[in-house]
Amino acid sequence: RVLSTSSGVTPGSIATSLTSLADALFQSLDIVTSRPSCDKQYAQQVLIIENCAFFIATVSQRSELLFFFKPHLDTAKVMLNQATNSYITWSIKRELKGLYVLFNNIDRIRKDVGDQDVPIHCPRATFVRTLTKEVGANVIKVKCEEIRKRMEKHFAETSDLGEVWDQMSSVLLTDYEGYSKLASQLYRFRFEVSTEELRRVLRATGGDVSATMRRRSGGEKRPSTT
Repeated sequence: RVLSTSSGVTPGSIATSLTSLADALFQSLDIVTSRPSCDKQYAQQVLIIENCAFFIATVSQRSELLFFFKPHLDTAKVMLNQATNSYITWSIKRELKGLYVLFNNIDRIRKDVGDQDVPIHCPRATFVRTLTKEVGANVIKVKCEEIRKRMEKHFAETSDLGEVWDQMSSVLLTDYEGYSKLASQLYRFRFEVSTEELRRVLRATGGDVSATMRRRSGGEKRPSTT
């Protein structure tokens, strides 16, 4: 038993050993994710997400360990949140690059010349053409499916990909709703797919992502480690 002191091992030495073990785990994770061969756009984030999530879940299931690992648990939660946000941002913008470039450009124009002159610097024809290509009714579902496929490729079968998908969906819906309002305000243009319709597409596309991955793998596998 980890916390047994029947062999003369003191609680202090146990605490020191457990803390050293946790330190080593996070140092190993840092070494792996800092290697030049580790892609910094997504692979680094995936490694942090998977390992921190596994650490949090494991420690949280063992109440007797919480006291010893409290600082490491807090660190893991911060790292997990930051890595998840970075991965989600990269994943969305990779698939919907044209949409985000368009509205980033519009945001810059608005700051420079104001809303009224936006259509002069970004003609309506260009605006509509980009939106049709990026979020048209026949396109958005395919793009959501591509995001899911890429996530399934990046994460291990035992990862809680459903949680990542839900967070991604929330970010995308928030951005999409804001862009939709700007399109109406600046160009009197309505998105072909409403925010609520996109919400339904994301729900249908996501489904139970984690369960699907486990079925494809033919059973449970151990989580990826550093």
